[in-house]
Amino acid sequence: MTILAARLFSPDLAVIWTDSECLSLVDGRHSRMRNKLVVAGAGVAVVSGGWADLGDEADRLVCRARDLDEAVRRLPELLRQRTMKMIRSVGRDARETARQIVFLAGFSPAAGRVMAYQFRGAWAYEAAIATAEAVPDVPEFHRLREPHPEHVECIARAQMDALRADYPEATGGLLTMATIRLGGIEARTLCDLAPERFEEPVMMEEAACTR
Repeated sequence: MTILAARLFSPDLAVIWTDSECLSLVDGRHSRMRNKLVVAGAGVAVVSGGWADLGDEADRLVCRARDLDEAVRRLPELLRQRTMKMIRSVGRDARETARQIVFLAGFSPAAGRVMAYQFRGAWAYEAAIATAEAVPDVPEFHRLREPHPEHVECIARAQMDALRADYPEATGGLLTMATIRLGGIEARTLCDLAPERFEEPVMMEEAACTR
């Protein structure tokens, strides 16, 4: 119920992006706006799709981890624990676990290079390298050779078209992108994917990193 992507171009370059709209689990309609891209002071960026509580769990870990390697090591168990808690105490449908996904990207001290990882509920959240992953996947994504903002926006709009096949009222909200290099992370808002949907400026919940 979201769009997101991670692309690892080289040992010193990666990019991730996502939309900002939360859709209702009941009817798939617009619920609220939420910042789904968080960049931590330790040089790690995270995006998440699916249950907001899982995204919050990933955001908190990334903001407290000393580096990417620690975040990658700890995140699978935290996501598994949060998922089981939500199924047992909140009544989430266990079948929806397969649709949960988190991407992390940043500089890995252990590898000595920029890395990107994916954690999918369908794989029990075990860490896997994300070389080129998009949800939904669209042909335009695989033609991306450099993280030009205009190209990312084009791909994101194609992803929104694909998402609307299942959720016709999805509009996406703000598109945010992080470019990860050896020297740090640059995060930016590229556009409003559906400016005509809102009569007033888009208000989005912010996620702040506290250590």
